[in-house]
Amino acid sequence: MAHAYLHNVRFDETDLAGIVHFSHYAKWVESAEHSLLKHIGIPIISAQGGFPKVNFTINYKKPVRFDDQITIELSVTEVGTSSVHYAFEITRDNESLASGKLATVYVTREGIPQTIPPQWKEAFLTSFY
Repeated sequence: MAHAYLHNVRFDETDLAGIVHFSHYAKWVESAEHSLLKHIGIPIISAQGGFPKVNFTINYKKPVRFDDQITIELSVTEVGTSSVHYAFEITRDNESLASGKLATVYVTREGIPQTIPPQWKEAFLTSFY
């Protein structure tokens, strides 16, 4: 099951040809991840730490343009001791525009990997696995 995040492409996300600059795709996927975390009750960042990105890969298929209504579908594919792995697909009207993978690691404020709390792991596994 995937978590869907909707986005309307803004003018400032495009180049002079009206095509989205590649750097915005990672921002959209991160926004989808934040939406998912809020949905399942996990803080994006807390006094105990957060989930920085450690790997991001993407395959671009078709251009995204100004004012497109897109959906970023994010699925949890694996939950480890301290890591969460996702797959994502960006679509417009059910047409695949890009897809890829994202990996995060739960770390302390000092950046040291730590174990994902059991209740959070359960939330990941039962909501979107």
